[in-house]
Parts: sequence; structure tokens; C-alpha cells
Amino acid sequence: MNDANQVVDRAALLDLRFDATTSIVAAAELDKGYFTQLSARTNDDGTPLVPADLPADKKAQYIYLVHHEGANGAAQILKGTLTDARAEGLLKNHVADADKRQAMIDAHDGSAAKAYTAYCGSTLSSA
Repeated sequence: MNDANQVVDRAALLDLRFDATTSIVAAAELDKGYFTQLSARTNDDGTPLVPADLPADKKAQYIYLVHHEGANGAAQILKGTLTDARAEGLLKNHVADADKRQAMIDAHDGSAAKAYTAYCGSTLSSA
């Protein structure tokens, strides 16, 4: 980077991906930003999507969710607004076997959104 914060050596910048410390710090910073975005959002009734003063283990669940879904995707899961159409695509990206995907959907009342939410390991409803 130069003084104007412009990339001057793209290859060197991309090589930082292979530095474990840099990768971990970059992911943590990204997750922190997503968590901050998610924490600022509310349900339709005005209650926060992320409860205040979470213990570390519960906060980690939300951070894990935003790590994988981003702030928008996590908000959809938490608000219950994830559509079956979007969830079907997400399931397809994560579960290659079509029969296994369909079994997951069938086990969740035919809802791909419910199946994907369960797949994410979202235990946040009990958080």
C-alpha cells in the first residue's frame, strides 16, 4: 500500500492470505464488523436481534453465524425471513447430495429455510 492507501503490489497483498496470523486477524476483524452490523438491527417489534450483555459462549454463536452468513444472511435467519428459494440455493452449496438435501427439507416440514437454519447449527432460538 502507498500513502494514499492504494495497492501497489497486488501479488504481495494476495500472498498475505498464506500468513496464518494475518488471515486470522483479518477474519476476526471482518467478523467483528459483521457482528456490529447485526447487533444494530432489530426485530419488527423493535427488540434487538442480538440480546445485550451476552455471555461469551452465546456471543460466539452469533459471531459464528455472521462469519458464515454475513450480517444480512444472519439477520434473515434470526428474523425468520430466509426464503425457501434462497435457502434451497444455500443448501445446494453446502450439501452436494440431492437426496440428502431433500431428506433435510422433508424433516423440516418441507421448508428449505427451516432445514438450512438447522444445518447452520443455529441454536440461537434458545439463546
